[in-house]
Amino acid sequence: MWVLARLLLAAGTFLLKLRYRASLPAARGAFRGRPYFVRVDRNKGRIVRRELGMRLTTPVVFRMHPERLWDRFFKALGFIDELQTGDEEFDRRVYVVCDHPLLAVTLMGSPDARAKIREAADMGFPIVYSDGNALWLRTDSKLKDGADERELEVLADLTKSLRSLEAELTNQFVDPFLWRALVVESAVWSIAAYAIGAFIEVAFAYEDIHVAPTSLIFPGLILAGMLLSALVVAIPFVLGRSSRAHRVLVECGIILIVCGAPAGIQLASDVNRTLDTSESVVADRTVERKEKREHRGSRGGRWYSYHLHFADSEMPQGIPRNFSVAVARSTYDSAREGGAVRFTIGRGWLRRPWYRAIEPR
Repeated sequence: MWVLARLLLAAGTFLLKLRYRASLPAARGAFRGRPYFVRVDRNKGRIVRRELGMRLTTPVVFRMHPERLWDRFFKALGFIDELQTGDEEFDRRVYVVCDHPLLAVTLMGSPDARAKIREAADMGFPIVYSDGNALWLRTDSKLKDGADERELEVLADLTKSLRSLEAELTNQFVDPFLWRALVVESAVWSIAAYAIGAFIEVAFAYEDIHVAPTSLIFPGLILAGMLLSALVVAIPFVLGRSSRAHRVLVECGIILIVCGAPAGIQLASDVNRTLDTSESVVADRTVERKEKREHRGSRGGRWYSYHLHFADSEMPQGIPRNFSVAVARSTYDSAREGGAVRFTIGRGWLRRPWYRAIEPR
């Protein structure tokens, strides 16, 4: 169910993102008869980023920035292919984050566009991007709240040279990479949700499920390694060699590194119990002492876990002997010191015994 819920949420967000483009701020003025926009980001009252924009309505969303070590790294690994225009200086200086053929045709056929992109970088605007509503120039160095005539001239010329992107394409849903990225991110975030659910169960249930919980770590890590290996092969294959793939690869890599091990251990636990068809083993043990433990949160909250301590006694062959077991509140209330508790234990599909039932007698 959680897989379906995550997929529907991701799909809904994706479709809304396509349907509703980023809103434009109020125009700051007009240049050559066309309105222009200025966006500034502030931190503690100081301007830390400035963007100049001019309307360019197109479904071809792209970003261009100076080629970075990260870009060269993924290209060297063969995970991505970048658009090449044939202009040696442009291709060396500018990394194009878009693999739509229309942008490739436009850039290859427009020396003016390539020249204006390089000129914008020389002026201190190294990032040029389209959000579907407007063409934007971004700077983190030339910080002021406004635009001068030279900056607007470059922006207007570049927008004019890319005007063909407006008329050539009307379908917002034709970009296959976005759909492939949706599939990959939904799968990876589903693994993350699985791991988070496992963490919540361990952190807040305070009830033992397996006789020896640490025995699941080794098979869990093996399953996590198998899962990660399969995804490392599958994700680049699904995404293709898109120039946009490395952002998704990095995001997925971070998520899998953080969540892979917990997800693998939880998967081992679920497999061990779900596929277990062994005959139950029954053992009766005497309660020596009951213990209610108080736990406090960082904000003053408190909650309790309930434990039964047992006298030394023999257990069936192959079943570890525990002297303390965390149980549900109802089991704790029903048990009495000096009384017996019956354990119904499954041997586990992975040979990790688990509690099918814990019943005070």
